[in-house]
Amino acid sequence: MFLCGGKKPKTQMRTLALESHLFTLRNNTEDIMKIFYNAEKMQLESQDKEMLIKGKKLQELHQFNEATLVQQIEDQIVDMEKAKLKKQTKLDEIYEMEREILQNEIEIQVIKNLMKDDEKIVKNLQKCDIKFALDLQEKYRQSLEEIEEEMSQKPVMRSEGSANFQSQSQAQRRSSSSRAKLSNDQES
Repeated sequence: MFLCGGKKPKTQMRTLALESHLFTLRNNTEDIMKIFYNAEKMQLESQDKEMLIKGKKLQELHQFNEATLVQQIEDQIVDMEKAKLKKQTKLDEIYEMEREILQNEIEIQVIKNLMKDDEKIVKNLQKCDIKFALDLQEKYRQSLEEIEEEMSQKPVMRSEGSANFQSQSQAQRRSSSSRAKLSNDQES
């Protein structure tokens, strides 16, 4: 109990009280240090948790942004593909229209050529018809002349039948001359 050997008991008591007080202070200081340590540890743990939470949130945000960006890129690619397909469809429609126009132009040209051919055929037929009619008229006229010659070489009989025959031959001559005039007018 006595730390100092030759001192008075009052002083010794005081020393003992001081030592006890010092011991208590040391214990209290250690407790305070433990409290500070624990508080700092808790604060660090809290900060770590906050940092972890923030890190997770940042990671989630980054993943979300990345997913959003990927989705936006995919959407843009899909939109570009749709636009490309739409453009190709329009190009196909334009190509089809051009093909139809070309086909129509070819058909129009064929029809024009056929019409020209038809016109030539009609003209040729008209020429042939006119020539045929003229040839026929000429043969008819020659036949009439031959008949008239034969009639003129035969003796004339004065009966009613022969008078009718002469009037018929004169009428035929008149009609053949009028036909010849008509065909000459048509040729010109």
